[in-house]
Amino acid sequence: MRKPTNYHNKQKKLNIQVIVSVLTLTLLAISAHAAPGSSLELSPSTDTGHLSEQIYSEVSGETENSVSASVLHEDPDPIQKIEQYVDIIYTAGGIGAAVLILIGYLHITSGNPEVTKKYIKGLPRIRIRKITGPEESGMEKGQDVQRIQENIKDAQKIQNIQENVRGVQNVQKNVQENIQENSQENIQENIQENIQENIKENSQEEFKAKRLRLLTALPVLGITIAELLIFSGRMGAAVWVHIGIVISLSLSDIFLKDPEVHRIYQALMLLPVLRLINLSMPIFFETTLYTFMFVYGPLAIPVIIIILHQRDSLEQIGITMKNFVPYMLIAVPLGFLLGFGEYLTIRSGYLIPDLTFVNLLKLTFIMVFFVGLVEELIFRSILQSRLEKALTVREALLITSLMFGLMHSGYGTFQEILYTGFVGLIMGLAFYKTRSLPFIAVLHGFVNVFLFGILPHQLNILPGL
Repeated sequence: MRKPTNYHNKQKKLNIQVIVSVLTLTLLAISAHAAPGSSLELSPSTDTGHLSEQIYSEVSGETENSVSASVLHEDPDPIQKIEQYVDIIYTAGGIGAAVLILIGYLHITSGNPEVTKKYIKGLPRIRIRKITGPEESGMEKGQDVQRIQENIKDAQKIQNIQENVRGVQNVQKNVQENIQENSQENIQENIQENIQENIKENSQEEFKAKRLRLLTALPVLGITIAELLIFSGRMGAAVWVHIGIVISLSLSDIFLKDPEVHRIYQALMLLPVLRLINLSMPIFFETTLYTFMFVYGPLAIPVIIIILHQRDSLEQIGITMKNFVPYMLIAVPLGFLLGFGEYLTIRSGYLIPDLTFVNLLKLTFIMVFFVGLVEELIFRSILQSRLEKALTVREALLITSLMFGLMHSGYGTFQEILYTGFVGLIMGLAFYKTRSLPFIAVLHGFVNVFLFGILPHQLNILPGL
């Protein structure tokens, strides 16, 4: 609140000084014109108007009179000297008043710079215009026209750019819409194609599986017929059927180009070969124990050839020593149970005269390393493993157990076929779970040891058995 009051006070002081100074200058001007006989000369100037010329003529006339008077009177009048002093005082007073006004204004404005700015802003602005000739004005007009035309061109370019941008945006929208439509169409087409491909693949796989089952069923059916002929006592017809099966399976690779079928046929071919060797082998000894050596020894040759040809790994065949001791401990009592059940089914005779250690050792060696090992290589390592890859595990177990039961049709009882088929199913499951050929071979061998050695001698002693 102090600043406005100080400003107003200083403004009042300035106004008073301005009024006093103006009055002083007015008095001085009046006194200067009212003074008679004033001899104060005014220098001529070209910038003054008609009034200055009149004053000059009057003054020049007066100077001529003064010159003539000065000749007559050499000493000036004392009154004139006083008037001159008065004029000098008036002049000094006017100069002092002007200086007083300037000092007062500077004193007031120095304390408040906004006053100076306010007065400067209040002054009218002077605009300086260049005065040009007609040629320059024409050039400027031409330049202005060119600038206007350039501005128009720039505006048109900007409009074109905007239109192009709009066009690009429209194109982008169209492209995005097309992409979305195409993507949706492509997705639907891909889904349909995938569905169709899956249907085709499934249909092809189903057709291939059906074809493989059919081609597997044909030799199985032929072997079944041949074994049923043996079961009915028609050995000659059975032999010819087995011979035909061997020849047809051997020549199947000429007409069938499926390697999976060839491998199955190679495994099935061993069954009629086994039967033909068994039927054609003469008996040279009083006991038939050594006959097994002459049957299964030569049969091991085609078995090894087929294993090498199919390039099965040792794990696939089942040759492993994993859990060997526990499997051996299980094989003996399990062999006793299965052998006892088979003995009750067929009431087999013994293959050794007595139960001495040597005879038991001979029987065990032949039944484990000839009969058990070769038959399990044929039925489990080759046939069952090959059918598991081509068909299902259930189908592989059923086919191998059926073939295993039919190959025992020579005993002449239907119960023996069923029971040995059941034993073959148990051995197939054991091989599928353990993949251990030693375990299955020893189990098979000890079933025969109990069936053809220990049980006939021991159970004949008991009455009713």
